[in-house]
Amino acid sequence: MRKHAAIEAGHSAFTQSSYFTDKVAMRKQVCSKLSAVDVLDLFAGSHDIWDAVGCDRYYGIDNYLKGGNLPIDNRKALQYLDLSQFNIIDADAYGMPYEQIQMLYENGTMKSGTVVFFTCITGPMNRLSRRLIDDFGIDSEYKRTRTLFNRYGYRYFHQMLKSHGINEVVSIIHDGSMRKEYGYFIVK
Repeated sequence: MRKHAAIEAGHSAFTQSSYFTDKVAMRKQVCSKLSAVDVLDLFAGSHDIWDAVGCDRYYGIDNYLKGGNLPIDNRKALQYLDLSQFNIIDADAYGMPYEQIQMLYENGTMKSGTVVFFTCITGPMNRLSRRLIDDFGIDSEYKRTRTLFNRYGYRYFHQMLKSHGINEVVSIIHDGSMRKEYGYFIVK
């Protein structure tokens, strides 16, 4: 997979292709450097991505019972899971996994070197999570100019990552009426 010019310091992007293909290629590239691939998939769905990538051990969580996943809200599961069992955590959400990423760090068992994949989709009509609004103290401003904050929610997502010492994110960005970012970072 070929990289092109950096979007901002410590942030690179891959060339555009279909989203599923990009996600699979990104994961295959990362996995090729690992001796074992033990995956915790927080938004497992029918686990098409990881079926295409392949892994040694797979643990899927989804709100709905399908494909052998643990049928529970991933935020509840993150309170109790021993994250040290996994070297890859996938937070490929239909939005922004702000709460889930925060909870990974709060859990206290995630190992340094763990690769965390994420999807961060923002747009004027996408609501920011209550947790993000509270963490950044933007409640009154958000109520007045919700669509402006929603469009640029990814900036808060990246500020949160920086607060956890994540200064380098590799991602693919599709920017249109909604900004779709598919990426990963490595836990320090």
